Amino acid sequence: MGSPISAAHTARILRHLSRTHPEALDGLVPHTPASAAATASHLRAPTADGNVPLSAPEQQAEFWGAVRRTVGRIADAAIVAEQIGRGGRDLLKSVVDDMCGTPPYRELPWPRRWPSPGVPPNPVDPGSLAPAVQVVAGLAFQSYAERIADKALSGAFNDAADKLLAASLRSD
Repeated sequence: MGSPISAAHTARILRHLSRTHPEALDGLVPHTPASAAATASHLRAPTADGNVPLSAPEQQAEFWGAVRRTVGRIADAAIVAEQIGRGGRDLLKSVVDDMCGTPPYRELPWPRRWPSPGVPPNPVDPGSLAPAVQVVAGLAFQSYAERIADKALSGAFNDAADKLLAASLRSD
């Protein structure tokens, strides 16, 4: 068995992969253009309640976009909390503890104090949902770790990323 790979290494590997094979990351970063989704939604008839149903790819894009947006908001909140002396590192630790808790999860591993990204889209293998959410959050936190000059906060984001990615591998 080889040495463990850190979140920093994993993020670097995925960046390289995305440059040569962008389609390999479709599950993490859907490539559904907003204009195509809007155009396609106009071609479908609304339901009785007036809503236009989303196609499976649109449901996937909506769900994973909500996951990424919320993780970004958590990261931004941690940065602001740290800047005003309110414990941004503690916030990250709390979020990671919630997301890396012991399965089974209610629906998905999600921080208790943050709004859920919604109902997972169909078709989604329930066994792969938790690790996928952990991977998306881990890679996002690693991205913040690489771009923050403050060593302590950068380290907290790096630790959060490592824990989330390790948890995703345990779920496998």
